[in-house]
Amino acid sequence: AALVPFDVVKCQMQVDCAGGRPAQFSNGVACARAVIAREGVTGMYRGGIVTIFRDSPTTGAYFVAYEALEHELPRLSPYLAGECATFWAGGISGMLAWTLAYPFDVVKTYLMTLPLSSQAHERTISHAVQSMYARNGMAAFYRGLGTCLARAFPVNAVTFLVYKRLREILQPAELRPELRRN
Repeated sequence: AALVPFDVVKCQMQVDCAGGRPAQFSNGVACARAVIAREGVTGMYRGGIVTIFRDSPTTGAYFVAYEALEHELPRLSPYLAGECATFWAGGISGMLAWTLAYPFDVVKTYLMTLPLSSQAHERTISHAVQSMYARNGMAAFYRGLGTCLARAFPVNAVTFLVYKRLREILQPAELRPELRRN
């Protein structure tokens, strides 16, 4: 939740020139000032509750899925052991986490990209969900999911490989089982 203000500014800056309109904001600070002037400091946390709903359960699911997959994949095939298990477990767990998080992420982005001229009742989660559903049904909450998942697999597969490799490199020798003297 501490990073929500940065996300609000990023999202507002991304849609600032939409539709060929001239830019309202010269930079991120000008954008933040405009949000605060229009909505108060709370405007910088627009979408913050949805971000917590998105991140809290899905982060847990992400790591639980990763650990389970890394443990179980080698049992399915000897070809799925070691770094291969890390790669596949990371990629699949990332896809699972984003599948769970995506509807929340869509609502978060909707809220964060509303024009500064939007009314207070339009900036509520319930209004966002109702508006999105009224326009596009359940599909509104999954638009772009395929692209997100195509990105999630390699990003998360490589993230876990790099993390594990760096942990091995940076871990002191006395804590590394393969370097311990018996």
